[in-house]
Amino acid sequence: MRARGQLTEARQAATGASTWANAASVPLAEKVKAMEVVARLDFLADDAESARTHYQTALEMLSSGEHTPSEDIAEVQNNLAVLAMLRGDYDSAKKFLDQLTLVSDPHLQADRLNNLGVLAEQRGNLQQAHSFYAQALGALPRNLHHQREIIEVNLARVEGPH
Repeated sequence: MRARGQLTEARQAATGASTWANAASVPLAEKVKAMEVVARLDFLADDAESARTHYQTALEMLSSGEHTPSEDIAEVQNNLAVLAMLRGDYDSAKKFLDQLTLVSDPHLQADRLNNLGVLAEQRGNLQQAHSFYAQALGALPRNLHHQREIIEVNLARVEGPH
C-alpha cells in the first residue's frame, strides 16, 4: 500500500510539473519529457487510458515542433503501439509500428521489431513472430543485456520445446 501511495504522489507531482511546464516558457523538449513522465507513471498505476492520453499529447507536441528528432517521435509512437496492443487494438498498434521504419537508433529499431513480433504472436502468426524477434536480436547492441533477455524469452516462447 505504501508504494501505491508514493505512486499517487509521484503522479500528482509529475502532473503539476507538466501543467506548469506547459504554461511557462519552457522548451518544447522539456514539456514533452514532463508529459512522458506522467504517461509512464499512469501506466505504472494501471491507468492505461490516461497513459495513452498523455502519450498522445506528447506526440502532438512533438509533431508541432519544427526540428523534432525522429527518434523522439518514434519512442512515443512505440509506447502508443504497446498501449494499443494491451487494449487489443492491433490495427492501431500496427499503424504506429509501421511509422517507425526509418528510425536509425538500434535500440528503437529493436523495440519496434520486438513489438512487431509480439503483435504477430498475438495474432497467431508464430513464424512471423519468430522472424521479428530474431531481427530484433540482430539489431540490438550486445551491451543491452536486459532488453536482450526480454527478446530472447519471446524468441524461445515461439520456438517452443526442442
